[in-house]
Amino acid sequence: MCKIQIPTVAKTATDDERRKAFFDAMYSANLSGEIEKKNNLSYLSWSQAWKIMKQFYPSATYEIFTNPQTGAPFWNDEKMGLMVHTSVTADGLAYDNWLPVMDYNNRSMKTESYAVSVWDKSQKRYVEKTVAAATTFEINASIQRSLVKCMAMHGLGLCLYMGVEAGEDLSTETQAPAQPDKYAGIKKQISGATDVTSLMSLYLDHQNEVEGNQEIKELLTKRKIELQKAA
Repeated sequence: MCKIQIPTVAKTATDDERRKAFFDAMYSANLSGEIEKKNNLSYLSWSQAWKIMKQFYPSATYEIFTNPQTGAPFWNDEKMGLMVHTSVTADGLAYDNWLPVMDYNNRSMKTESYAVSVWDKSQKRYVEKTVAAATTFEINASIQRSLVKCMAMHGLGLCLYMGVEAGEDLSTETQAPAQPDKYAGIKKQISGATDVTSLMSLYLDHQNEVEGNQEIKELLTKRKIELQKAA
C-alpha cells in the first residue's frame, strides 16, 4: 500500500511555498506498493495514480481533450500518426500533455497500417515490419498514460521518470532497440585511409553509398583535405 504524508502548510505560506510542499510530498511518496512491472519496466497505473492524486488534492480534476473538427479524443497527422491530449488541474495549476499513440514497440500508430524497416538481431540485417492500424484500445491506453504524465508534472511518480533517458517514455512495453549504424564500416575505412589514392579507390568502390549520404560525403571530403595537407 502506498505510504503518503499530506504536508502541513502554514496559513501564512505563499502559493508557491504551499505548492512546493505538496510537490515535494508527492515526489517523495513511497509508491513501492503501487508500482507494477511489465517487460522489465516499472510503471504506475492510471487508477492507482488518480487514487493517490485525489488523496493529496481532493478537488483535482482532469480533462481529455477532443479534436474540435472530429469530436474524437485524438488528433491525426497522416505523416506523424495519432496524438492524444490531456490535462490535470490541482491547486490552480493545470499541466497538459501531448502523447503519441504507440504500439507495444513504441512505434507511432496511424489510422492505417504501414511498413517500417527495423534491425533484426538474429538475421543481422534490416527487415520490414508492419505497424498495425491503431484501435480504440491503443488510443485509450495512450490517454491513460498521458494523464499519468500530467500527474507526474505535479510531482506524483515523477521520480520514476528520472532514470529514463530524454525522449523515451515510461512505457508498459519494451522500448524498440536502437538501430545500428549501417555506414559504420565505410566510415571506419574513410577515417583509416592513409593516402588520397586509396581514399579515391574507396570512394569508387562505395560510390552509391557515398553519394546517397551527405554525412559520408562530408567525411570523405574532410579526410581528403587532411591527407592533402599531410602530403
